[in-house]
Amino acid sequence: MGCEGHIASLLILFLTEKREMKTFIFDLDDTLIWTNIAYNSAHIKFLSFLIDALGPKAPSVVEMSKTFEELDMEAAEKQGFVKERFPRSMQETYKKLCERAGASVDEKNLRRAYEIGLTVFDENCWQKRGLVEGAQETLDFLLSKGDDLVLCTKGDERIQKRKVEVTGLDKWFKQVYVFNNKTYKELLKVSKGRHNPWKVGNSLRSDVVPAIKAGIGVIYIPCETWAFEKVSEVPEGKVLKLEKLSEIKEIYDAL
Repeated sequence: MGCEGHIASLLILFLTEKREMKTFIFDLDDTLIWTNIAYNSAHIKFLSFLIDALGPKAPSVVEMSKTFEELDMEAAEKQGFVKERFPRSMQETYKKLCERAGASVDEKNLRRAYEIGLTVFDENCWQKRGLVEGAQETLDFLLSKGDDLVLCTKGDERIQKRKVEVTGLDKWFKQVYVFNNKTYKELLKVSKGRHNPWKVGNSLRSDVVPAIKAGIGVIYIPCETWAFEKVSEVPEGKVLKLEKLSEIKEIYDAL
């Protein structure tokens, strides 16, 4: 009976631990690794390029920037987040501004615009920037608790998975899902059958709203992002807003 009682106690402990297991569905860009900074840098280089390319016919920096953002957002809506979208948006912006200014389109400038757009995919920069502060200790903590860690991101599948490899995130994430866009439908697929799922991310549009619609709790860690990721209204739901990733450890027991 003593042995049987011990086994029963271990079984109860095991089942209790299983019930307490949590699932954390992490976003990648600007949640675990810094990405927006690369796009901002490319944006600035592109504006400088336009000034040189158009010379005295160049409009104001505000107009050039607005034109690019409008064309890039339109492309994102139509194409999703394929690799070619960003550099092609720069080409389209250059052509649009040439048209407005009555200037001819130079093929060399078109190629240069595309090259500037490609700089956001520089693997050396991914590696140099590394992980967001507190990411490693937070992921180690969650793994030590036996929790389920899932990566759910959007973009070009080859690019996103390469980011995971280069930054060393494959150490923590064996489950990586890459979608062309993230809506509640994709999140429902990823979270199906998982215990106590929480979505962790920085975007209202791609993380918070889809998770609320999917009935999943959200750990929202805001940071500066581009206009596409912003929304005017957020539905009511279970949302915990943190200032930094490492604060997950502080609220862990309450999740």
